[in-house]
Amino acid sequence: MNLSRFEIARLAALMLIVMSALPGCAPTPTPTPVPPTAAPIPTPTSAPSIKTGTLFEQRVAQLPQQPLCWDVRTGSLAPGAKSPATGFHRHGWVVAYLTGGAERVTYEGGASSTVKAGGGILFEAEKPHVHESVGTVPRTNIGFELTCKRQPNSTGTSGTLPGIRSGAVPYQVQLRERTWPSGAKTPVHILSGPTTTYVLEGTIGRSTSSGTARSGPGEVYVSPVGEIAQNTCVSSTPCRTLDVDTWPSGEIRTVAQPGKILPPP
Repeated sequence: MNLSRFEIARLAALMLIVMSALPGCAPTPTPTPVPPTAAPIPTPTSAPSIKTGTLFEQRVAQLPQQPLCWDVRTGSLAPGAKSPATGFHRHGWVVAYLTGGAERVTYEGGASSTVKAGGGILFEAEKPHVHESVGTVPRTNIGFELTCKRQPNSTGTSGTLPGIRSGAVPYQVQLRERTWPSGAKTPVHILSGPTTTYVLEGTIGRSTSSGTARSGPGEVYVSPVGEIAQNTCVSSTPCRTLDVDTWPSGEIRTVAQPGKILPPP
């Protein structure tokens, strides 16, 4: 049987249609490539931050020309009571933080100010004054006195403060309250003047170029001057501290050292 080229082509097309209709005979389609899924990039977890409240900062024209320490003590004054009961008294430099009640301080000559719980005040050396508890609950406080003589109700002492310059050098005196979430840490830094810290809650770990240490509630520590350091809240619960900073007026109190790494406390 002789077929023309046209008839051969039509027969081939019919056979292809029939084969396509049979199961398993359909041509396998070319799979469409699935683009690869990019792996998600983890978001870096930032360290918790420290909440700082500056209660006051005051310039002192000249510090006493002798070895200096902060002696830390607690005090209480009943509602309506005065200290002294009559007249005025005087003492050295004292930084006070009120933990309860309220206090009115009146200086000889009539000037007065009132501080409430959570506030702080600096008592200047040898200025006659009287304390009066004016709240409905006892006035309670934590006081830092600039003396190396331990007081009868002292809870701790800083020891001799490092890096204090002699002579007529004006200093800034500052009181801060800091709240540290667990794991919060300061940058690695260098101080130009000492910071004396009283731990209210939690445990603070300290790292310096010379070693590590830890301090818990009721303990006092001093951060070094001119040495790299870093502090961390190492307890599983938040930390809370009081810091008395003293540094030369006109200088930067703390300088971060981002390129330095210290061992964990």
